[in-house]
Amino acid sequence: MSSSLLHAEISPECSKYNELSEHHKTCKAYDQSKVKVLSGITDLTAEVNSAKEGELLITPARTKENPYELTGPLVLKKGMGLLSTGKGSQGFFHITPGLHFSIGAHTVYDLVEMAEGSTVTGLGIDARRFSAAAIKTMKNLPVQKTLVHAEGIKQFTLT
Repeated sequence: MSSSLLHAEISPECSKYNELSEHHKTCKAYDQSKVKVLSGITDLTAEVNSAKEGELLITPARTKENPYELTGPLVLKKGMGLLSTGKGSQGFFHITPGLHFSIGAHTVYDLVEMAEGSTVTGLGIDARRFSAAAIKTMKNLPVQKTLVHAEGIKQFTLT
């Protein structure tokens, strides 16, 4: 472990999680200056797109009955993390393709695109909750399809 990580200040947000949980492990891996707690999110895709390399975004939990409706894939940057605020069985941030979901110029239909050193903790995806329009679009696109995609990278964490 590098000395800069040994002396990094842990965000007070980490104390909200049980010390043995994956949420706590993910949170304490980021210096408090890199932790950004999101609230009042209307477009999770835009929040992820505007984040910087190495940032941890802590997003409010969402149930599978009320998932974040994405406008495009969540494309993580190098060292970036996504973490749910929730705890226990309701501690996930569920996502689904929204009405205007588009992969743009991407060559793979995915909801999350991992990057080198990126981490996602507390993600929930329930494909049974996808809208009929999202399923039709997914089936009709002549590209590879996956929910979470990581191509050509060696280190990432999905818990």
